[in-house]
Amino acid sequence: MHQSEQDHALVLESRTVLPTDHGVFTTCAYTFGNVTHVAMLMGDPAQAEAPIVRMHSECLTGDTLGSHRCDCGDQLEAALQAIAAEGTGILLYLRGHEGRGIGLAAKLRAYALQDDGMDTVDANRALGLPDDARDYTAAAEMLRHLGIPTVRLLSSNPAKAEALTSLGITVADRVVLPVLDRPENSHYLQTKRRRMRHDPLAGRVSVQEDTFPVYRTLAEHPEIVAQLAQSADGFIAARGGDAEFVSGEADRTHLHRLRAAVDAVVVGATTVTRDDPQLTVRAV
Repeated sequence: MHQSEQDHALVLESRTVLPTDHGVFTTCAYTFGNVTHVAMLMGDPAQAEAPIVRMHSECLTGDTLGSHRCDCGDQLEAALQAIAAEGTGILLYLRGHEGRGIGLAAKLRAYALQDDGMDTVDANRALGLPDDARDYTAAAEMLRHLGIPTVRLLSSNPAKAEALTSLGITVADRVVLPVLDRPENSHYLQTKRRRMRHDPLAGRVSVQEDTFPVYRTLAEHPEIVAQLAQSADGFIAARGGDAEFVSGEADRTHLHRLRAAVDAVVVGATTVTRDDPQLTVRAV
């Protein structure tokens, strides 16, 4: 399906539904400039005044292979969770953006330089490559086709908001996803904050705090919260005493939001010996 003359380079290739861990998304494949991108929609974003939108740059290593050198996989999961929690929104998966637009092979060469002590910016420059080569024209064209002139952008990168604005899309607000640093990517993320204007970790506004104010309330007031996992048929543990798989994914996400909001987690000795729990915040 070809667009108007103004949007002649944009082609809607297909439209279908995609059931995921976070719910069912209407999923569109768009080709722009010989590259195919994906738009995942939940609800009816065109009816919202400013739906939440995540422009997610393709990252094979982080999104698919589970690499901890970046936070791309964590950001992707957090964005889908945020859209599902709000009930409406869009995730634009932008292909051709590997390594901030330098390509997979060059990104891995840059990783090798980082292994020798360079940061992500200096590694790109040592290879004769730009700090960030991404272009967001396809994202703006997709949003226009979907009838979305105004967005609330899920991003810690002000350059993304500036790029959309320059392309005619109004960014009513920029919301930072609540993804914490890992030991393996902390230096990389600090470099982006120090040298590429990304928002600092401190003072972030969590989209989940806005969507679920109960977690913010718990974080701001002295509370003791009792949490119990229970199976659909009323059991809190298996016959052997372990409770590792009693609850489902939604319950574990809720539990991790509670953990993120409190100062300490207290469990019984039997839980420690039977389950050996990590008691960390991982799902949010």
